[in-house]
Amino acid sequence: MSVLPGLTNFFLRLSLWILLCCSGACQQQAGPSGGSAPSERTEKARETPQLIFDTDFGTSGGDIDDLGALAVLHALANQQECTILATVLDHNHNREALAALSAVNTFYGRADIPLGYLDGQLTDGDYNFADYLAENFAHRLDFDAALPATKLYRKLLARQPDHSVTIAVTGKLRNMVHLLLSEADAYSPMNGRELVAQKVDTLFVMGGRYPQSTDRAASNFHHAGDCVARQAIDSFPRPIVFNGFEVGSQSFGYATGHRLNQLADTNPIKAGYRYWFQNPPDWAQPSRSDTITDWSIWDQIAIHTAVRGSAPWFTTVSEGYNQVQCDGHNRWLPSPDKDQSYLVKEMDAATFSNQVIEPLMMNRK
Repeated sequence: MSVLPGLTNFFLRLSLWILLCCSGACQQQAGPSGGSAPSERTEKARETPQLIFDTDFGTSGGDIDDLGALAVLHALANQQECTILATVLDHNHNREALAALSAVNTFYGRADIPLGYLDGQLTDGDYNFADYLAENFAHRLDFDAALPATKLYRKLLARQPDHSVTIAVTGKLRNMVHLLLSEADAYSPMNGRELVAQKVDTLFVMGGRYPQSTDRAASNFHHAGDCVARQAIDSFPRPIVFNGFEVGSQSFGYATGHRLNQLADTNPIKAGYRYWFQNPPDWAQPSRSDTITDWSIWDQIAIHTAVRGSAPWFTTVSEGYNQVQCDGHNRWLPSPDKDQSYLVKEMDAATFSNQVIEPLMMNRK
């Protein structure tokens, strides 16, 4: 009996199998066990994030890394790595901070990005880098068009596909508490927690110290108000990723920004940083300088991680949860296991600062 027909059929089937694999029809993503398909969250990580930036930009006595984070966000959007849905203030005590946000958005060609502010009445605050930017850079802000944060969040979330919105909070978590406690309105029949659960993918938070705070609670948790950080984190119904004080602090090797001095004076990132270094808040007086020097990058890391993910720059601890006290102190507990994680350094801090973050802060393209 001849075996040629059998061999012919075998090679035909083998050729067809190779062709299908090369075209992607039989591809599988190998997981840790070697054969599992990619998870839903892995697939989502490949999609372009639709991001809301919630920031304490322009507060009295505030830091400058929020401006750096805004530069990073626009650079990533320029590279089509994310879409900016809104920039939202976590305060309402410096109306000129809204104009400064508009000025930076306008500089990057996105003057139409919706703006929001903490629920309440907009007031004036102490003069700082945001006021300087509002006075010296073109913006197209109509104060009447800016919305209280809860209203803006509900309006935007209601319009988006399920589990499609990324929120990055680099200030206090006040807006998150107000959103979670909100009731049904003209935008959605769902209450705030239901709306977040349906529309949000992940919340990225710059705050806390890990694995636990020591004698001092981290600023963003402590200054949010009594129990605000705890309430927001305990009741948030979607995954949360934290980067703490130790991931982004100059004292841990995370610092960059000196190359901003090379930019034109017409660049608001350079102008804002230069003004801040020339007129630092009281707590930062030792850093006073007539030129821009390297500075911590907490908020830039939150934005970068929200858009690009943690690896290969960081690893994450994801077993357990973040226990936050009403005064802002926190510690990571191994159980129960919630959908929370925090970043741990993987790449050298100086290398990450100078080769990853600073080029984004410099990039207008």
